[in-house]
Amino acid sequence: MRLNSIDPMLNQKDTTAWMIQVYAAFIISTGSFAASLYLLPMDNVVRSQLGISYVFSVSASVSLTKTIRDNHEAMKRQALIDAIITDKVITNNHPLIDLLDNPKIS
Repeated sequence: MRLNSIDPMLNQKDTTAWMIQVYAAFIISTGSFAASLYLLPMDNVVRSQLGISYVFSVSASVSLTKTIRDNHEAMKRQALIDAIITDKVITNNHPLIDLLDNPKIS
């Protein structure tokens, strides 16, 4: 049994356009925040606090994204294992399997 026949999303890959869009959005948002942090008139203490808060926010977002992705992949993997086990149990315990293996039984 091919695993891809059960779950075609196993080999899911992001397109180049999507990757470019994700990186561009991150670079533009980080660049615009850095530019506003540099150009706005404020004390260095406030500027430092905003910069640290932004870095913490980005790292928390990355951690949350990875956690959600890992949980989703674990659920997909468990569903695939369950499907394989179910197929094997059904195949091994099918009531007509003896008729297919031994044509003399009627």
